[in-house]
Amino acid sequence: MAFRGSLKASMEQDMSDSPENSKKMVPIAITEFLNGMKAPGDLYIRMSSGKDVLVFKAGSRFEQERLDKYMDKNITHLYVSFEDLKKICDAVVSFAEAGISQRFLDITKKAFLLQNATSSVYRSFETIGIELDSFQAATKTADAVLEMINTDYDILSMFEILHSADHHLAGHGVACSILSPVIGYEMGFQRPGTMKLLALGGFMHDIGKSQVYQEVLDKPLARLNAEEIKEYQRHCLRGAEMLKSLRLKSDDLVAIVFQHHERNDGSGYPQRLRGPKIHPLAKIVGLASEFLNMVMPNPKFQKKPYTHQEALNMITSGFGQPFERDVYEALCRVVGKKEKKDESKAS
Repeated sequence: MAFRGSLKASMEQDMSDSPENSKKMVPIAITEFLNGMKAPGDLYIRMSSGKDVLVFKAGSRFEQERLDKYMDKNITHLYVSFEDLKKICDAVVSFAEAGISQRFLDITKKAFLLQNATSSVYRSFETIGIELDSFQAATKTADAVLEMINTDYDILSMFEILHSADHHLAGHGVACSILSPVIGYEMGFQRPGTMKLLALGGFMHDIGKSQVYQEVLDKPLARLNAEEIKEYQRHCLRGAEMLKSLRLKSDDLVAIVFQHHERNDGSGYPQRLRGPKIHPLAKIVGLASEFLNMVMPNPKFQKKPYTHQEALNMITSGFGQPFERDVYEALCRVVGKKEKKDESKAS
């Protein structure tokens, strides 16, 4: 790979040796790094020799002109250490959320930012042991739904509403819109209409939290008093009511949003439904949301994420397995596929 002129000078100024140890390096499309965004971790380019060379130090700000120069030389990806991957993904999502909340941006630009955020959420699943390559049908569905969201002002407005309530809620909704159809596909729900409902339901399941008092959202659940708990739990009903104003509303979608906190043993809310009375797709979205809350937690309440195995253990032991066994086992298989693949490679 040859470099000439100002690009070469710019690169030589920034270059340093590859990471001293043999860290696992992950490629990220250079188009995901936007003008003005700060690099939360060190970023490298990969030379034709296979050597990784540092070009953006953590804390440096991306400039579009410099990114364009790299792309002009057919540098399509930057590389980050696996240890820094989650920080990079979170930064892309946060930058996208901040842009989407700006009223002066048109829907096309907001859609681009949302798609960027989605790509990073996909990638961050790698850090919790979920390998999405095995679930092409499910991820194609999620992509199709995100494309629909990109062109639908009402749904994109929902994303803005989520962001205004809590930065974490928007990213959590995107993540749940991806994981829910993956679990559903593993369970045998393969019809396009069903997969679409899972992705949309995952995306909008917490929309009612935008109608909850901010002081309630800012507290951990364990610190809420009885009245605040009632206020918090109303988000299911409020979310269902908000959906009824959308063109994409359906009885199934409303049921997912209204029932995603219902639990198989009757311990959930708002109606304390049991087993067969809970919509089957609401059971999937509910478990996906609970799992993601532990492995990709809101930093306001939990600084360190649980590993996927710790999260699964908490669901079975700490919570007394309130989720339907078939849904839980499908999640375990989804999470376990990458581990099994890695073990087979090692042997």
